[in-house]
Amino acid sequence: MLLEIIQSYVNEAAKILRTTPKTLALAIIISAMSAIAITSVSRSAKKKIPGPRGLPLFGSALEIRRYSKKSKVFEFFDAVTAEFGPIAVVTGPGMYFIVTNNAELVHLALTDTSNFKRGTRVHNSTVGIGENLLFALPSGDTWKMHRKYLQPAFAPSHLRFVGTVTENEIDRLLDFWNNKISANSPTGIVVDFHHSFTCVALDILGHVAFSYDFKSVDAYHEGRDGEGHEMLLEFGKVLSERNMTPPFTWNYYGLGSNGTRAMKFKNYFNRLLDEIIEKKQQNKTPAGNKDLLDRLLDIDTNNNQKFTKAEIFGEALGFLFAGHE
Repeated sequence: MLLEIIQSYVNEAAKILRTTPKTLALAIIISAMSAIAITSVSRSAKKKIPGPRGLPLFGSALEIRRYSKKSKVFEFFDAVTAEFGPIAVVTGPGMYFIVTNNAELVHLALTDTSNFKRGTRVHNSTVGIGENLLFALPSGDTWKMHRKYLQPAFAPSHLRFVGTVTENEIDRLLDFWNNKISANSPTGIVVDFHHSFTCVALDILGHVAFSYDFKSVDAYHEGRDGEGHEMLLEFGKVLSERNMTPPFTWNYYGLGSNGTRAMKFKNYFNRLLDEIIEKKQQNKTPAGNKDLLDRLLDIDTNNNQKFTKAEIFGEALGFLFAGHE
């Protein structure tokens, strides 16, 4: 009797998740085994590292998803470090990870490649939506190759250019604010600092990495369509939600690679990248001053491109997202 009840629930869930009962049952068994294993590990870790208790099997995943939908995941992690200190452990379905806001430890994790390896979890979350992001690639030959070719785009000469561009974009932002204040005096104005400065960051990145003016600040403060900003936010939401959701449920939650959400920002960024590349090819950059996009479009001695179209898309999207955030 109990077996029949369980079987009926699995059959019904399989219909909802658009999979077969056998596949779903296997996924449930694997997830349960993983959860049991990770619970044991996380309990061991928690003896030394504090962190939120979370729910059985799910850990803090559901809470993180709620923050993700509001594009405010950082608030969750700020709250964790505020409550549990600079180093904390956070659990999710079948996994756990360490959270820290300690600058020295972060620097060590980013520079000590012998003791800290780039895992596959973030990369797995990007499959089908931009899996060639440099910051998501796991340690290995592919990551080393991408990093080797792109690192010169951040040479001292380019970093000095960042200062000049930043000053220009901040001046433009202040001009908008001063004009609005003058027009609304003495009542003043309300400013959305988060939105304003993410737009500034996107414009700075456009000039420095792509030699392209997104005019994101202009669009936002003139009430025009700021679609690029919204698409980057949506990409971040999907990536964050995928990271805390079992892959076999992605389609059900609207996180699939060919789902409406993913296709919307993929189509947008494909069109945008084509436009940026077309303008780049019309205005060649001097050989000694190549930006990020120039290096992505480079050819080898046999006149073959060093990066595929998918790799160019992934890297461009990754730098846009990371710079925008």
